[in-house]
Amino acid sequence: MVSRSLNGLALLGGSLILSLALAGCQASTTTPTPPAATPTDTATPTAAPTSPPLAAPTQTPAATPTVTATPTATATPTATPAPTPTAAPTLPTSVAPCTGSNSIKQTFANQIPKFKFDLYCPVLPAGWSVVNVAWNYSASGLQAHYKTKAGYTVDVWEGNVCLLSPNPCTGIWDPDLGPQAFGPLTGDMSGSAGHWTTIVHTANPKVLYTITGDGMSQTAFASYSAAMHKIS
Repeated sequence: MVSRSLNGLALLGGSLILSLALAGCQASTTTPTPPAATPTDTATPTAAPTSPPLAAPTQTPAATPTVTATPTATATPTATPAPTPTAAPTLPTSVAPCTGSNSIKQTFANQIPKFKFDLYCPVLPAGWSVVNVAWNYSASGLQAHYKTKAGYTVDVWEGNVCLLSPNPCTGIWDPDLGPQAFGPLTGDMSGSAGHWTTIVHTANPKVLYTITGDGMSQTAFASYSAAMHKIS
């Protein structure tokens, strides 16, 4: 009985020893350190090749634009139409013999309807020119003055001549030379030494006609007085 127990204990003890031995083996087992890694040669960074510095681009100055003068437009002249000549008024035939230019003759013609009495104009030889022709409607009269380069003068007053000028009414020079024609009318002539006058009185005291001359002979003056031309 005891032997079996001991054998059993011996078996049990052997098992225990074996177990402890195995446990001891397991406990002393070291985990093998893995071999140190062989350091890999660290690649030395190769410096990137230095590129030669790029030259800064040289700035080419911008070309200065050449300013071309714009030609100034020349205005095309507008053609001015030639004025249409105005036809000159037709002169009444009654003033055609009067001494003077057409404008003077037209002046006499324009006065015909302005006065209520007949009008006359001088008909003088070449060399005489008109100084002026004037009229006064309120005094109701007309006067005309003529001259030559030699200084001779002829003056005519018609209508209410005493209001137009004192000359026709006070310029009667002696001696009285008798009747003298004033165109178709008959007046009285007076004067001497180159100063002459013919005055015509009518039935109307406000209508007189007179012509005076200075510098010419009596014969020349008488012919001028007789050549007075009735225009109305």
